[in-house]
Amino acid sequence: PGELLRRAWEEYGLQAFSNADEFFADAADVAQGEERWQALMGRALVVHYQMPGRDPEAAIPLYEALLGEVGDAGEWRGQVLARLGDCHAELVPPQIDRARSLYREALAVLPGQSLMVRETALRLLTTYLQRSDRAEIARGLVVADEFAAQMEGTPFASVFHGLRAEMAFFSDDYPMLAEALDQQYRAGISNIKVKETVL
Repeated sequence: PGELLRRAWEEYGLQAFSNADEFFADAADVAQGEERWQALMGRALVVHYQMPGRDPEAAIPLYEALLGEVGDAGEWRGQVLARLGDCHAELVPPQIDRARSLYREALAVLPGQSLMVRETALRLLTTYLQRSDRAEIARGLVVADEFAAQMEGTPFASVFHGLRAEMAFFSDDYPMLAEALDQQYRAGISNIKVKETVL
C-alpha cells in the first residue's frame, strides 16, 4: 500500500488524475487503517479537485463515507470535516451556513498544534466574503478576532491579515483597513504583485 500511495500522490501532484485515482483505488483495496483512509481521501480529492471536471457535489458522499471510517481520530476527522466544508462552500448556489458549521466542527476536533487549525480558520473566514452583504462581511471581522492570537508569527499570518483588510474595505472601515494592511506587510509577503498592492 505504501508504494501505491507514493505513486498515487506523485501522479496527483502531476495532475494526472486518472492515474492517481487508479493507484488510490488499488491502495484502498489492500490497505488498512490510516493507509486506507489516505487512499480514500485521495480518491475524494480527485473527484473534488480534478481539472477539468471538478465536482464538489459528487465528492460529498465520498468524504462522508470516509468520515464514517475515521471515527473519532481527531486530525483525520477534522481534515475530512474541513473538506466537506469546502464542498458545501463551493456548491452552486453555495451552502454557506452548512460550510461554516462543518468548519466549526473541524476546529473543535483538530489538535490545537495542527496547521490544519489555522488553515480551516482561514477557510471559515473566506465564507464571510462570499455574499455581497456588508453586515455579513462586518460579522466576519468580528469572527476574525477569535483567531488573531493563534495566527501571529505563523506562515498564515499574512493571508489572515489580508482577509481582514478585504473585509474592512467592504465594510467601509478604513482605519481597520490601514491597520490590517500594515500587519499583512509586516507578516511578510512573498508575492511581489500582492506586496505592491498592499503598499
